[in-house]
Amino acid sequence: MNEQSGPLLDSSELPLPERLALTYAAPGVRTMLHAGFAFDRKLERVVRQANEPILAQMKLAWWRDRLREEAAARPKGDPLLDALGREWNGREVALISLVDGWEATLGAASRKGLGEFAKGRALLMQAWADAAGASDDAETVKIEARRWSYGDAAAAAGETEARELAMELESELPRRARLTRALRPLAILAGLAERSIAAGGVRAVEDRGAMLAAMRIALLGR
Repeated sequence: MNEQSGPLLDSSELPLPERLALTYAAPGVRTMLHAGFAFDRKLERVVRQANEPILAQMKLAWWRDRLREEAAARPKGDPLLDALGREWNGREVALISLVDGWEATLGAASRKGLGEFAKGRALLMQAWADAAGASDDAETVKIEARRWSYGDAAAAAGETEARELAMELESELPRRARLTRALRPLAILAGLAERSIAAGGVRAVEDRGAMLAAMRIALLGR
């Protein structure tokens, strides 16, 4: 992460949970988290908008290849790629794991695929937590990032079977833990995901109570 200037990413393109989470991120790591969220959603669009899995795999491979290059050697002019180069330089392993996780969701939903997806997001959030000075909480971060992942997957599922599988995986996680102030953004994501699961797997974050729920979680840490 560094302080080089560059095109700013638009937070309005993020879903509400991520936008709320960003407001509680410490200034020193907020742009890093924003770039991570934006990349996550970019990969989501690659996977869900592709007409054929092979097309999605080709696009994911392009991102994987770029992230394996030195930041200075990558093509310039793409705001997201530039932001990743500034904010995630030296932590590309976590970004590549996120690519692998999204690739695992191609095709029919499975425990293995959803597990790999959750693993990718967990590694992303662990890398961010390390930058935020919360590396000692790596195991808790992994669990709560998985909760966010399964709740999000359930809400986005187009089939009942896939939704129920994501909800089942979330139910197997330990109870939600209290997170430190540095990790409030993840606490919000996990809390809103749990709220969606409790509502039957629908995305219960656009209602009027979501903002109040996020504020409560930010105050209490869970």
